[in-house]
Amino acid sequence: MYWKVIFFLCIQLIETIDLGGNRKVQKPKEDPRREDVNIAVVYQHYAGRSKSYDKAFKEVIRKINDATAVSSLRRLATRYNFQAVDCILPTGTFYVKEVLDCLCNNVTSNNVALIIFVTASETYDSTTAAEQYFLTAASYTGIPIIAWNADNAGFTFENDLTPYRIIQMAPPIEHQARAMLALLRRYNWPKFGVVTSEMAGNDGFVTAVREELDRFSNKSTKFVTSSNINSMIIFRYEMIHHCHLDTRNNTDMDLKLTEVKKNQAKIILLYANAAQAGAIFAHAEKHDMIGEKYLWIGTQSVKGTQTTVKAPAQAGMLCVNFHTGKQLNSSYQIHHKFAVSNAMFAPRDDILPLIIQLAPKLFGAALLQLRPNEVFPLKSNVSCKSEDGDPYWENGKYIYEHMKAAFVKGNPFHVDDGHDSFFYTFEKTGRLRNSILQISNLRTNSKGEKTWEKVGIFTNNELKMADVQWPGEKANPPQGAADKFHVKVVTLHEPPFITVSDVDPDTQKCPGNQVGNKVLVIDEKEFQGSICDWGDVEYTDDAGVKK
Repeated sequence: MYWKVIFFLCIQLIETIDLGGNRKVQKPKEDPRREDVNIAVVYQHYAGRSKSYDKAFKEVIRKINDATAVSSLRRLATRYNFQAVDCILPTGTFYVKEVLDCLCNNVTSNNVALIIFVTASETYDSTTAAEQYFLTAASYTGIPIIAWNADNAGFTFENDLTPYRIIQMAPPIEHQARAMLALLRRYNWPKFGVVTSEMAGNDGFVTAVREELDRFSNKSTKFVTSSNINSMIIFRYEMIHHCHLDTRNNTDMDLKLTEVKKNQAKIILLYANAAQAGAIFAHAEKHDMIGEKYLWIGTQSVKGTQTTVKAPAQAGMLCVNFHTGKQLNSSYQIHHKFAVSNAMFAPRDDILPLIIQLAPKLFGAALLQLRPNEVFPLKSNVSCKSEDGDPYWENGKYIYEHMKAAFVKGNPFHVDDGHDSFFYTFEKTGRLRNSILQISNLRTNSKGEKTWEKVGIFTNNELKMADVQWPGEKANPPQGAADKFHVKVVTLHEPPFITVSDVDPDTQKCPGNQVGNKVLVIDEKEFQGSICDWGDVEYTDDAGVKK
């Protein structure tokens, strides 16, 4: 009898101990008071990387549910049970069918309370348009969206993303424009030109530059009215020329770059992608516009993920950029359109896993801010079919507004760059309030190769710069001033004329110098008047005779 009891106890012990002698961790019982909250993450399929994205997402969900996340979010584990829903779109351009399949069969069918949408593509072509289509279609559900899109500068959304309930965690083009103007001020370049390609978002970039000009102009006015005016330095920008180039038309590029040169724009802000920038620099070189007297400053899209540049480019130029993924050389990127995210394994500096882990934390911080009168079921009742649910989740607006007011601490670059103390905060428009932007310099190394190197950081409206290799390998920056000043003097000759006025009431004569009263004969009619002598007039008649 005793051996049966001992045998039974041994069986129970074996069930709790694996063959390696490690005790199994028992899954905690679900708290019936916790509400299930589904969160969807949407990304494109990349061989190897998709697994790391899925792993990162489920890991942060587990930590939040186990109360092992950051201390400020541990209260979430007592109230909610987050659950992961994923939707993987095709690589590159995806179409309406894939978008609707994702939204109808994955997102709305699981009653998600949040959509996370991340992309690292920087092609600024049909892929960018597809991304915007997904965001637009998803916004029709009313479900809040947290997005991080490397090519968000190519979107055509209005500045205020509130109607779409989108939080955009990637740096907006306005921050890049602000960093560019900070460079102009740092090196005393008040006059500049702007060159844009046909790349999506070119009008938005010019608008952003103009708005930053107005913004800074208002600040300058405040400096003027300061009581301590003698210590103030007033710096005013002037966009002296702007042209839009069609990089598919060589004649158009030559004509418009000639106009840029004629207008004496020595400092040029460039908005284009890497391939278009190469075409522009090839033509600029023919016009002697990439030498030591010029300086080109590119946006994020000009550099992209390149570390070396083999296409035509200005050695010594600058670029404002943020981290988007694995760095690649120029030739590989140009010939492999989706090379940024097609690596067979996820590199350590891939930004998307970081964003995927930050987004649920921002969502959780917003849930903790919900007021008692804003408590509602966190299951969206949206459906693609009218008979299965509502077309729009009205309650999503409460979560969205609290997400705009919330913040989350995280790294905007990658785990090794030392920016772990950055706080993601947002404007009322749903866009990032502050960014960490890197200033890169295209240097020529000992092998004659052109490579991008970090020389500065722009954040919190502050610019910090290290030594720069300027065009022509000069030690000092170009002056940015015009080579010559063209002045035209125009004179206007008018023939003598007669001034008719009343005579002086006291002298009964003309006012001023005069000759006595005489009889004037005009058209055989006599008039009594005075001839006023105002001096001699010398002029040259049509025959060239001076009179």
